Amino acid sequence: METPVLIEQKSGSADRAAHQEALEFVEKYRDFFEHYARGRVKFEPAPAGLDTFAFDLGKDTIYINSRFYKELEFSDEKTSFAVLHETEHFLEKKQLLAENGGDKVFGRYLKRIKESEAYSHMDNCVADVRENSTVVEKTNKSFRDLEIKLYKDQPDYALIFSWHIAEELIPKLKEKGFKGKFIVPLPEPRIIE
Repeated sequence: METPVLIEQKSGSADRAAHQEALEFVEKYRDFFEHYARGRVKFEPAPAGLDTFAFDLGKDTIYINSRFYKELEFSDEKTSFAVLHETEHFLEKKQLLAENGGDKVFGRYLKRIKESEAYSHMDNCVADVRENSTVVEKTNKSFRDLEIKLYKDQPDYALIFSWHIAEELIPKLKEKGFKGKFIVPLPEPRIIE
């Protein structure tokens, strides 16, 4: 059976500004999203005219139109969390389709959602709670892993732009495991070991 394409429609206004906003948002946060998804998903701005957040399960791609979230007055941080949340929905559906007989189960699931608005709302609420919990759990672990990697593969020097609080920052960075030297550029350039 051919992998179904699932488009989850979110309403909003279609125009060039929305598409440009989607392009800018995805480019700004692409690395963050890809790090979270660990290479299992491609993130693309929604094509012009697609005024929605959409999945293409066949291409392992999530199309993002940040305008939807902006219209809800979400900040970039909340919009990013929403993208991670939708990524969890996507990965869950991909996992189901990869299982033996998963395409049949998925087909029944889609049919039930289309037939019953009540089931659709209940399923969405339960899934949203689960996905939000997963995002919180994964981002904490993911960023902890990234932080460990940063301290493991250390540069020889760290440039402290917040020179006015360098005396507070340096001990904290050393406590976390930084072993290099510190460059404090202001008020007079200096290197601290």
